[in-house]
Amino acid sequence: MVTNAEKEKIIEKTGANDDKNKQNAIRFALKEGKDAGMLDFIGVTQELMAHNDWDASARTDTGMFFIFEDADIAYNPKDAGNYLTGACLKRLGISEWFAKFGAHANQAVYGKHGTGWFDSSFDQNALMRGHRSVEYTPTEISEMQRIDRFNSRFKTANEW
Repeated sequence: MVTNAEKEKIIEKTGANDDKNKQNAIRFALKEGKDAGMLDFIGVTQELMAHNDWDASARTDTGMFFIFEDADIAYNPKDAGNYLTGACLKRLGISEWFAKFGAHANQAVYGKHGTGWFDSSFDQNALMRGHRSVEYTPTEISEMQRIDRFNSRFKTANEW
């Protein structure tokens, strides 16, 4: 299990709490979200496995799972990275909507298109849950409630 204290150390290491990075949040996220950047968490998930004496060679999409103390879902290493990215983007002050949009854009530009042009629903869900794992201000809570009310007016594909 990844404790909240471990998660906070990871967020701190990325620079997401730094005021300088918060002032240039989008630029920071674009730069550090690329391979080997501060927001590329494959290395972090490997480090967590090593720290906890887990076999890093077992890292596959189905062979190793992470459970965050404040979450009720087990994540594979890539989705654990999406969860941490969402938490960091929240700390930077990037809205949930913009974080999800950015993930779709990143997939469209840099992704492997055999998996689609847009970020998968699993990736989006992990990103959203990570974003929501960080405390919200009253204004942000009000905005999410407004968005949820707006979205509830539309039918999903399964309801048609």
